[in-house]
Amino acid sequence: MALEGTLRDFSLADIFQLIGIQKKTGVLSLKNGGEAVTVSFLNGCVVSADSLNKNLEDRLGTVLVKSGCLSEALLQEALKTQKETLQRLGHFLVNEKLVTEDDLRDALRLQITQIVYRLFRWKDGDYHFSQEETVEYDRQHFTPLSAENILMEGIRMIDEWPIIERKISSLDMVFRKTRPDVE
Repeated sequence: MALEGTLRDFSLADIFQLIGIQKKTGVLSLKNGGEAVTVSFLNGCVVSADSLNKNLEDRLGTVLVKSGCLSEALLQEALKTQKETLQRLGHFLVNEKLVTEDDLRDALRLQITQIVYRLFRWKDGDYHFSQEETVEYDRQHFTPLSAENILMEGIRMIDEWPIIERKISSLDMVFRKTRPDVE
């Protein structure tokens, strides 16, 4: 099954629903302007997602630092060594006992869902799904995510986004925590 077209004609929600219900295995490639994202499915479940122009917040190391599992200094040291050894960053961090396997699992799940959920805000773009016999992913550290669950959460986010936009006047705003005793 090859499936391709534009998101104006066949929405991301429709694509995820079709792949999930039919339990397809393959790679969904999406392009919108200069952005390109691939999402891999195994038996209708999402098993990986990658962005061509990886946003800083989508990088595994950043996810681990933001979640408090790793310091920025340790990440920088690990990235230097990782470049020399060419090991996957997650495997290197676990092997060096800088993060636990559970930390890596949680970070990979967050990384992949961040990339996929951002796709639900795309109004336009081209897609192509190529069916495969199997797809490669980190079977040891990632549990496949149901396309239906991702779809339901993505639709909820789309429904809530206008409410958020009314409250936040600019996406360039930066929020900071205030002290409870100060108004």
